[in-house]
Amino acid sequence: MYDSENKAAIANNNDILDAAGEISFDLCKNKLDTILISGNLSNILSGTTDKDDSITDVTIERFCPSDSTKNFKINNVQIRKHGQSTLNYPITSMKFWLNKSKSGVIPTYESTQQSDLLLNKNRYVMKSATDSGKPSVPANKFVLQANYADSSGVHNGSLLRLIQKTWFDAQIDGEFKLRTEPQLFVTSQVVHHNNTNLGEDGSWVEGYGENNRQWKDVTSQEFPYDIRVAPDSFPCAVFYYDEQGTKKRTFLGQYVFMEDKKSDFNYGERSIYSIPSDPFCLTNTHKDDDTK
Repeated sequence: MYDSENKAAIANNNDILDAAGEISFDLCKNKLDTILISGNLSNILSGTTDKDDSITDVTIERFCPSDSTKNFKINNVQIRKHGQSTLNYPITSMKFWLNKSKSGVIPTYESTQQSDLLLNKNRYVMKSATDSGKPSVPANKFVLQANYADSSGVHNGSLLRLIQKTWFDAQIDGEFKLRTEPQLFVTSQVVHHNNTNLGEDGSWVEGYGENNRQWKDVTSQEFPYDIRVAPDSFPCAVFYYDEQGTKKRTFLGQYVFMEDKKSDFNYGERSIYSIPSDPFCLTNTHKDDDTK
């Protein structure tokens, strides 16, 4: 910074402290990705509760200064503690669902982009364009991974994105052998399959769809989302508005907003569409659930 010709601009971009020297929500939300959680997180922030006892409903908002189409606000979101060995760290990781609440009330989604998508179950497109150039698969569960004591959460997220890009782009003997079958499908590449998916007549069974469309018959343009082998993420600042206590926006820490590693939607193993004639579900496992 001291050798830069843009000292004033750099200082302004990093100015996130208020007059009292505390990290300011208003300053952060205009400079970096910021998440605001409103509600009662006392059981989550407590070091004595387990995952089940920490479940509660909150309102979650995202403020993305680099892409306002990613801004969202959703009410009645179910959230709980997340992790194993890190479960009761002073800064707690959290997992939340956009499609369900503890109270049973359907979460209310305030996001203009969702009305243009033929999707069900309150799914959210995390990024407009990933490293592949395609948007994230619409998903309904995410993790806020806390960076406690160091930036390992950010480093882990970066490593996962590196794995995604390296495996996706790597060629062995001129073929993309590290891509999964869903990734091969959406990039119109040859699918290397095994005998477990052979039909009774010996033909290869590749998903389902209108008029029994096969994977090879669907172009990548028809499936506009990024199929992954590792969760995508981005760093963010997380604030908490305690509706029953201090009633002010308190800085919780620097987190990583991450796709859930167990989300079968992100890996192309489950359909994201609600229409019954669906050529995009890459396995039959959840066919009945996906097309309801």
